[in-house]
Amino acid sequence: MAFLVEDAGGAYNYISYFFLFLFGFGVVGYFANIFKLNLIRSFVIYIWHTFFAIFYGWYTINFGGDAVQYYLDAYYGEYNDVPLGIGTVGVTYLVGFLHVYLNLNFFAVCLVFNLFGTIGLLGFDGCLKKLAQNKTPFFKLLLSLIIFLPSISFWSAGIGKDSISFMAIGLCLYASMNVSKHFSMLVWSILIMLFVRPHIAAIIFFSFAVAYLFSNKVSSKARAIGLSAMALTSLILAPFVYNYIGFEAFDLETMQEYVEVRQGYNANDATGVNLSDMNFAQQLTSYLFRPSLFEALSMGIFGLVAAFDNTLLIFFFIVGGFNLLFRPRLRKLNYSKNLFSSSFLITHSLVTWTILAITTANVGIALRQKWMFVPMLMIFFLIFIGEKKKKSNQVLNGS
Repeated sequence: MAFLVEDAGGAYNYISYFFLFLFGFGVVGYFANIFKLNLIRSFVIYIWHTFFAIFYGWYTINFGGDAVQYYLDAYYGEYNDVPLGIGTVGVTYLVGFLHVYLNLNFFAVCLVFNLFGTIGLLGFDGCLKKLAQNKTPFFKLLLSLIIFLPSISFWSAGIGKDSISFMAIGLCLYASMNVSKHFSMLVWSILIMLFVRPHIAAIIFFSFAVAYLFSNKVSSKARAIGLSAMALTSLILAPFVYNYIGFEAFDLETMQEYVEVRQGYNANDATGVNLSDMNFAQQLTSYLFRPSLFEALSMGIFGLVAAFDNTLLIFFFIVGGFNLLFRPRLRKLNYSKNLFSSSFLITHSLVTWTILAITTANVGIALRQKWMFVPMLMIFFLIFIGEKKKKSNQVLNGS
């Protein structure tokens, strides 16, 4: 893969780096306006994320990774004999278009995918900014810093499905704050996710449908119409999801066989885990909170960074969960007043978390894929943490 490094130089490549980076500022400015963010802060987030894009590119060239494989498949035209599709094939076609028709090399393509992840990061920051309005000064500061967690930027910065899926997550997360105002953003988020991970797109749709049906602002007639639309859309989406997952039939036996097969994937790798020896609660805990600080001591700098993020997650989980269960005033003020948004956040988080936890036998894979629901879980628990006293303003407005 030495040619990837050698190919990084040259006048055209340096010009492409410059204009792509400059173009990124325009894109960031556009989305900063949509997400109601401070422009300077948004530029700082973009520069921060770009650093991780460059680092991710260097890391995968030297130590291997999916990003290099996507580029090599496009470079050698491996996708030419494969029909255009979704998931891995779709991303390979996109990389091929950028390389063949725009003559972008590996690092230039990294800068393009960096923009996808940055958009998702800005959407997440827009939600955190909205959430911070009712918080104490300490939690306002904490919420302003969450967006700079290294793991989020590292896993959303490279060539592949993760940067695109994180963009979809950021868009749908922001849309959930006020769906009536941002309905088109919601639709785009589902379509974008459908392009890379159809099963997650189906979960997003299902979660919004559940939130809509249980919203306290929806009439019985509207619920009936919504239920019919949900059923129709499910029938349309189902074939795409089944085909992508590889289901030959949708029954209990097929699902059980699928889970057993998935539990064996990558289980023997250095970061593999034996899911068959764990109960359901252990699978959930292992997926979300590993590696711990104790495990990370033998995993180097990446393990320590991931463990720090997980420690923060545990804090949100415990404190937010405690307030939700044992402080009825907070639950009444925040959950009931934000029924639509809260219902979407918790439904999407629990369904995605469950599916991924019982089918992912590798901590390394879990570290990058869990960002398809962890932002939702964070926002949900943060609703119940750090609220100013004698204040009952609505945090989110989901319908």
